[in-house]
Amino acid sequence: MKEDDSNAESTPSKEEIDALLKDMPLFDLKSVKNTLYKRSIRFRVYWLVLMVVTLSYVMGWFSGALVPMMASSFSNLDADYQLHQLRFLIGFLMIAAGTIAINFDRHIDHMFIGIFWVQLYFHISGTLRLIRSLPDGETFSLTTYTIIQSVILLLMLGLIIEERIYQRNLYRL
Repeated sequence: MKEDDSNAESTPSKEEIDALLKDMPLFDLKSVKNTLYKRSIRFRVYWLVLMVVTLSYVMGWFSGALVPMMASSFSNLDADYQLHQLRFLIGFLMIAAGTIAINFDRHIDHMFIGIFWVQLYFHISGTLRLIRSLPDGETFSLTTYTIIQSVILLLMLGLIIEERIYQRNLYRL
């Protein structure tokens, strides 16, 4: 009998749960802004540049400006185009997951490390795919792709380093 009484007392009522969750939105851009302002100026600059590169890529994707630079343009294989679509989806999901981590201010470095490794895989496999499908003498697309992917990797590495510095300083306090 006593066991039932202790369980009833330790379980919050519906009213208590509603009161706790009343002013707690699941996703709020103010939370992202607050988390970013806790970080260093370099972290914020890296994040802003990464978002600008991402937004530029999305605009280039939907406008068709990227089509001439894709491996499928050179190889004329549907598989190359489908692979690019899959990479685009995974990249978009990674940015969304990183933004959610920033929103909740939790596990940011772990999320960015995972994104970094996936991005490194995209860089290596995409470069090899372009090398395989490019006609002789065509280096502009390969150079552009390599530069863009390298910038993204460096931005991600900068974010990871800055987050680690922030976490280390936070635990020192």
